[in-house]
Amino acid sequence: KQAMTAKHMAFNITLRNLSDAPLLLNGGVVLGNGRHAWAAIDCTLRGRAGRPLPLGLHWQLGGVAGRAYTLGVALGPGDTHTIAVTPDDYSPPTSLAIGLTELQCRFTGRPSNEAEWPQSWVGAAVSAPVEIEVTNEPAKP
Repeated sequence: KQAMTAKHMAFNITLRNLSDAPLLLNGGVVLGNGRHAWAAIDCTLRGRAGRPLPLGLHWQLGGVAGRAYTLGVALGPGDTHTIAVTPDDYSPPTSLAIGLTELQCRFTGRPSNEAEWPQSWVGAAVSAPVEIEVTNEPAKP
């Protein structure tokens, strides 16, 4: 459990291949400048009242101009890929109450365009909820 404000949350999302076969994940797009936009990931905060609040992930993108490429992540059996989420990557919910809440993320694998990319894994994987304490004080280093 960590204490933080909604405007100062930083966390990691780790994708892990638990199968004995390699996986190719279609995560979203890579822009020409190298920025990743993880369209396959969405996260939700849930307070004690139980009402889910989507965490507006925008991955530091104000708009997309130019070519976008498939964001493919190849994972061998047992491999992991970690994505660091910083406060610059999302818009904090305005109605998040002070106190204990849970953060949960979901990866939704979508089919890839096989003309451009090999077949990717299709399905959904949901993280275990992680309990955090939301405060009105800035995070401590």
